[in-house]
Amino acid sequence: MAGITLTTIYIPDFIPSPEKFYMILFNVIFLGLLTLLLYAGYSTEDIGTVSTAMFWFILLIFARYFDFFWELLPRSLFFMLGGFVLLVISIVLKRKRRELKVQFSGREEVDVKVVVDRYGNAVIRSLLIGGEEVDI
Repeated sequence: MAGITLTTIYIPDFIPSPEKFYMILFNVIFLGLLTLLLYAGYSTEDIGTVSTAMFWFILLIFARYFDFFWELLPRSLFFMLGGFVLLVISIVLKRKRRELKVQFSGREEVDVKVVVDRYGNAVIRSLLIGGEEVDI
């Protein structure tokens, strides 16, 4: 994570100016605080804290993405790639958030696949409880 933050800032000849140094320093501090907040949320099993940390982490990633790629890519490619990144991140976070809610609540996740046969009857095809398939 720190590598993403540090590589987004171009430093000519590896001699940082004071402005670049402070940019790197504050990005690393912010990333560290987010990591601590995420750890605190996991250890206390508080979904609100975890969601807050994930929100600010995603904002940090997008800020670095805009800083780094804005001048390097043509505008149309930039926005297409950004849209794809948003889709992937939303899918991953949705799955992770669902897992965390189940884990923090202490309940088991149940996944049922129901199919309607040609006569209009609902037929359960598979039943997953806690990630394990159960015979019906």
